[in-house]
Amino acid sequence: MADINPYAPRTTMTIDRANRLIGLKSHPGFNDFVALINEVVKVAEDAFVSYEGWDNEELVARSIAFRAAKKFEEQLLTRMGGLIQAGIAEAMMARDANPQANNADAADGADELRAAILTELDNRYETRVSGTY
Repeated sequence: MADINPYAPRTTMTIDRANRLIGLKSHPGFNDFVALINEVVKVAEDAFVSYEGWDNEELVARSIAFRAAKKFEEQLLTRMGGLIQAGIAEAMMARDANPQANNADAADGADELRAAILTELDNRYETRVSGTY
């Protein structure tokens, strides 16, 4: 049986990053994270829109803060989507480049997993007949 190294890279950094970001997007807390970002943008917008003073520098500072918060929100979500799409595209190219190798890797991975589970089961459960100890 081949030695299974859990730290050996099995994919590229782009694919790994895409997998992590997909996992992040599928996490229930992601909606809360997006809601927090929206709240921060709303606070900056409210501070800009509701300013009743005449100080031009204060108005410009609030405007810049609002535009920066809005731009950050847009770029964060757009960049996340782009990185996910890049990882998916790279994974599809790797899969299409050599489909036979991918099938062999999947079969080998399944065999290694099966062997590891059987070894663990042998180590975990008593093999003696009940009542003989």
